[in-house]
Amino acid sequence: MAGRQLTLVCVRHGQADHNVRGNAPIFVFTDEEKPALNSDLTELGRQQANLVAKRLSTQKFDFAISSDLKRAKDTAEPIASLNDTIETVVEWKTVRERCFGIFERIDPELCRSQLRVEDAIEDKDLLTWRIPKGESVVDLRRRIEEFL
Repeated sequence: MAGRQLTLVCVRHGQADHNVRGNAPIFVFTDEEKPALNSDLTELGRQQANLVAKRLSTQKFDFAISSDLKRAKDTAEPIASLNDTIETVVEWKTVRERCFGIFERIDPELCRSQLRVEDAIEDKDLLTWRIPKGESVVDLRRRIEEFL
C-alpha cells in the first residue's frame, strides 16, 4: 500500500520589531508563565508577508497552521487571503519559535550570543542546557518532533 505524500511548506514570519536592533524598548511579551516575544511586524515585515503571499497564491494547501503570536498571524493572514485553498488558519502554540526565556527580556544580543555558541557545537544532542524559563535545542527538537 502506497502512502500519501505530504508537502510541508514552512514560512518564517516577516521582520518583526524585535528583529531590528535598537527596538528593545518596544518589545511586547505574552502574559504567561514563560512569556514569549509577541512583537508586531515592521512595515518591511508586512511587505515581506505580502510578497510571500503572492508567491504562494497558487499553491494548493490542505490546511494552514500558524503560531498564536502576532507576527506569525500577521504573516499568515495575507497568505490565506490570497489563496483560495486556505479556508482558515489554525493557531497552534506548539509551533512557536524557540523560547529564549529570560534572555529575551534582558538583551536580544544575549540570544544572538547563545545561538553563536550553539552553532559552534557539532553534536547538537549535547545542547541540553536551558536558558532559565526557556528551551534548550534538545527541548525544541522534541517539541518539533511531537508536532510532526
